[in-house]
Amino acid sequence: MVGSDPLLTMGTLRTAIRKPYFGSSPSLAQEDFNAAASDRSVRNFSQINTYWYSATLNSSGLAYVNKTGLTQFRLYFSTPDNANGVSDYMKFSSGNSSAGYQPQLLIMYILP
Repeated sequence: MVGSDPLLTMGTLRTAIRKPYFGSSPSLAQEDFNAAASDRSVRNFSQINTYWYSATLNSSGLAYVNKTGLTQFRLYFSTPDNANGVSDYMKFSSGNSSAGYQPQLLIMYILP
């Protein structure tokens, strides 16, 4: 982490969802950062411990989960800029990280 801790200065860590993906392809591209989300308020994250954060999708978010294909999520903070003129960074590991901190998607459901 460089600068101040964005979890302390940038507000709530949130997630947006897009079915099937942000932008014009599933690959990460510059256009993805400004692409519209299917829903921007599917869940706020809560911190479980130093390395783990959790978010449970609300009913609106669940409606955008593609059961047969891709669904992408985008993380953002409730405060986009703390106006101090200093860049703040937070590291998130990708699924192919060798550091042992790969994100996990846990799916839990209840049969009716």
